[in-house]
Amino acid sequence: MVLVVIVLAAAASLVQPLLVNEPASLLDAAVGGDREAVLGLLDQGAAVDARTPDGDTALMLAASRGHVEVARVLLAHGADVNATNTSGATAITRAREGRHEPVVALLLGATSLALAADSATAQLKSQNSSNESGTATLTKAGDKKTKVTLNVEGAPAGVNQPVHIHKGTCSNLDPKPAFPLSPVVNGKSETTVNASLEDLQKGGYAINGHKSTKEVATYVFCGDIS
Repeated sequence: MVLVVIVLAAAASLVQPLLVNEPASLLDAAVGGDREAVLGLLDQGAAVDARTPDGDTALMLAASRGHVEVARVLLAHGADVNATNTSGATAITRAREGRHEPVVALLLGATSLALAADSATAQLKSQNSSNESGTATLTKAGDKKTKVTLNVEGAPAGVNQPVHIHKGTCSNLDPKPAFPLSPVVNGKSETTVNASLEDLQKGGYAINGHKSTKEVATYVFCGDIS
């Protein structure tokens, strides 16, 4: 009898994850594959990314058990597909461990969309017959930070070319820089600015490059951020 009680208690602990900051019902529903319960709890305000002490989210728990429809509901409510637990595993990792290919396919699609939403590209066009052009890739680096990576073709070797983010557009640029960027050297520049990607995209900004530190009045490339 004692052995039976111990076994039952151990089994119960596997299906009832302990939560850090959310009632156990959301994670229990995800574990059990109860789509309607998950949907109802989320509609009542349950935190979609609530976690167990091991850092597993409801999406990870659903993925680990192959509950594709529960995973779909959680994603539709904004579950973080890239979240990691204390072991560094993501929901995709958990789905692959269980060989749940339909869930893996769903999560990979969500990951692609998340990556697209977290980055933007500005085309840098030549100005003043400089023959310099390229791209600026803006990537979310936090809630209020954005990494700006420039790749410029035709840039002179070994020359520091000042570059900034300005308010306005390339055709109507505010001459006062809003955010300084690292100079382009040999066609490369990378800077993290204190502005969200969304603010840069919606605020009406452009990236502008200068010929050199001695000839800052000459613009050599520009690209609108959108």
